[in-house]
Amino acid sequence: PPHRQQCQWTGGTLTLQWLFQGKFHDYIRRKQQAATADKERMEHAHDVIESLGCDAFVMFNPGIGHPHLQKSWKPTLDLLLSSKTATTKVFKPTLLTAHSRLDAKRDGSLLKNSFSVPMEYDDEDETMGYKENPWASRILYEDPLQTTKNGKPHMVRPNHYYLVLSV
Repeated sequence: PPHRQQCQWTGGTLTLQWLFQGKFHDYIRRKQQAATADKERMEHAHDVIESLGCDAFVMFNPGIGHPHLQKSWKPTLDLLLSSKTATTKVFKPTLLTAHSRLDAKRDGSLLKNSFSVPMEYDDEDETMGYKENPWASRILYEDPLQTTKNGKPHMVRPNHYYLVLSV
């Protein structure tokens, strides 16, 4: 089951729910199979997503645009970007973060070109609409698997940039 944590303050309660049980699309598929076995009506993945009670999704530094990761992220992105539910008729917002300007550019390009996500940015914007995250880690480190075009080390910071998708 998903893990839950509640934070209460004078104005109300914020409940955070997270799960890490492998890839999200595999988790949804397992829930569908279990529901079918129990004779529950969860024919579509969207029914399972709605049953989770999530208001939004968060992907921290997923690297969805990285050439070695694109294929494995496709089923999850297909689900998240089509999370329009029967009752709400709205898409669930998704917050993504990126390690660097290069990471943001690759992720944004993938979202725009492969998933037709409308991205708001100008041609000068190398981050494809991602914004600098004021809460990002201040620790800068060298990506051991990537160099820049001029051969210099690719420097990254966890959660350096963020983008909120609400398509």
